[in-house]
Order: sequence, then structure tokens, then C-alpha cells
Amino acid sequence: MRYADIKPRMNNSGKLEKYLKFQNIDFLKDQSKLKNFWDIAKEDFSSETRRAEFYETMAYHNIGITKNEYLSILRSALYGTNFSRMNNRSDMIDEIAEFSVVDKVFQQIINYNFDDLLDYKISKLRIKYDIKSKMEIPEDLIKHCHGFLPMYESWRQYSSQNVILSDDAYMELLTNSSNEANVVQSQLLQNTQAWLVGFSFNDVNLRRLLWQSKQNRNKNGIKQRHIAFIKRIRLEEGQIPNGRLRRFLNFELFHDQIKILNELGVQVFTVESFDELPLKFRKALNRSISLKTE
Repeated sequence: MRYADIKPRMNNSGKLEKYLKFQNIDFLKDQSKLKNFWDIAKEDFSSETRRAEFYETMAYHNIGITKNEYLSILRSALYGTNFSRMNNRSDMIDEIAEFSVVDKVFQQIINYNFDDLLDYKISKLRIKYDIKSKMEIPEDLIKHCHGFLPMYESWRQYSSQNVILSDDAYMELLTNSSNEANVVQSQLLQNTQAWLVGFSFNDVNLRRLLWQSKQNRNKNGIKQRHIAFIKRIRLEEGQIPNGRLRRFLNFELFHDQIKILNELGVQVFTVESFDELPLKFRKALNRSISLKTE
């Protein structure tokens, strides 16, 4: 059994995140200062996602905005007014959906994205292939461990959930090992082989779960490692002008990254750009399937 993992789309909140991270929340609760803070924060709203993260922090602490208002803002950030499923299709999502529904390789998918792009693709394939297949595709194939916000609230599996976007929400997840999302991830990492796609592995909670799963798998004599597809780290000329130093640091960063993941029980496949990912993913998975059938 395997499960696939998808990198969250909104993981860089820039300057506003730093401001909120070091800002005492009591300052925000002082209504005489709230308007001034609001004006300061608005200057940082260069994207809808930053606005959504700011509003989540406000909603988390019950300051001037409700949870429903915040979710409405986040939905707007995800889909926008001119959103088109055809224009937002992804070759990587197509590959995962095909392997899950048609080939039935993945029995569980952990999706860290909030959007419903993969859910929508799988629902369409399910309608197409359920008629031909005797093996029913499970309704709970996809688990959204960082929250789920579909384009339409009428989505059959949707119920209002906590979306993990701000530092406050993430810390609550990190410190609560009995949280349903943590339990699901922990069980899958301990009992299955995970194929992790598109992660930077900056997620402290995921690294903690991988480390715990490695200890338990070693105790149970499980030698099979998880598989990860990552983009190779490269410092650009603008970051390090000295070419020799830049090449040295790129080499060191790359091998440090591989070493850390190996220590977490993860075998690594690297790509130079995410455009290469779908083809490399398909080749590696087909090879894995063929080895198991030999």
C-alpha cells in the first residue's frame, strides 16, 4: 500500500508572516490600535493569499472577523473570479489521479493543498471507470490534513473545517499528537510506503512524523523506504555572485538535503524543475510496479 503526498500551494507568506510572527497578539486586541495595525498590514497585501493568512490570524483570535468571513476570503484567493478548471489542470495531478483510479496503485492520498483540483479530477475518473471496474474506488481516497476548501460548498464530502495556514493554526497541529490529521499521517507512514511529491521538507511536523515512523518501522523489521521527489536546491547568481562559492554551496546544500532525508528513511529522486516531475514520477512508479510483479 502506498499513499501520495502533495505540496501545499501557499507556503510563502513573506513579509506579513514575519510581522505577525513577532507581534504580541495582545497588541491586536487593543481596539484603539487595531485600526492602525490594519492599515499597516494592508500595505503588505500584495496577494490574496497574504490577505487570507492575515484574516485567519484575526479570526483565530476572534478579532473583528468571523471564521465564515475568513473562509470566503480564502476561497476567493484559491479560485478567484476568472478561475477555470481547464486552465488550471496539472500534469502531476493527472498522473496521481490516473494511478489511483485506473491502476489503483495508491490506496490513500494525503493532500496538503486546500483546493479541490485533485478531488475533481478523481471524481471525473471515478464516474468513467467505476462502470468498467469490479473494484470500487473508496470515497475517502483523499485526506486533506491541512484542511479542505472546495470551489463550491455543495461538494459532497465538504464540511466546514479548520484550514491550516497561519502560524497559530500550524502550532496547534504540531503540538497535538492526537489530532486526527496527525494520527492518519502517522498510521500511513508507519504501515505503508509513502510517495511524497513536491515537498520542500521544511514542514517540521512532517519531519517529526517521518522520524517517528522510521523508528517504529525499524523495530518491526521494515526496511522498505519512503520515496520523495524533490526539486534540487540551487542558489542563483543574484544570491551568491561568486561563481566558485555558489557552485560549492549548491553542492553542499544538495548533499545535506539528501543526507537528512535518508536519515528520515526516505529515498530521494531529484528534478531540476517541476516540469520534469510528472514523467520522472511515472517512470519510477512503473518500475516499482514491474519489480513487484517479476
